[in-house]
Amino acid sequence: MFDFREIFTDQHFMVSIEYIKCKGKRLDDGEWLEVHADPHTIQAVVLPLSSEELLILPEGERYLPSLKLLTDFEMVIGDFVVYLNQTYRIISTPEWSNYGYHTAIAIRHACIEKPDTGGFVVT
Repeated sequence: MFDFREIFTDQHFMVSIEYIKCKGKRLDDGEWLEVHADPHTIQAVVLPLSSEELLILPEGERYLPSLKLLTDFEMVIGDFVVYLNQTYRIISTPEWSNYGYHTAIAIRHACIEKPDTGGFVVT
């Protein structure tokens, strides 16, 4: 089995990105309350998705800009990363920790994708 941990100390592969933990809960009245932790900087290998990896995305999300992130810690679905001034939402975390790293797939996140946007109020 290969151990890829050494690439996470090689500055030729690593970039600094902002990582934002996202937590939320539904209030008693049904309203969604979303809380974001302060962003902190992490080191990651950032790659585009291959055509095969794009096929595993849900059909409505395949056209969105997407990234594959390789890190030395486990990211959580629903959290956010900021890469090149664009916000991406983690949508998948395939299990690759046996090889010394964790993988996450992220798609570009638009502000209208939040459950609390109120942009389309039905009257």
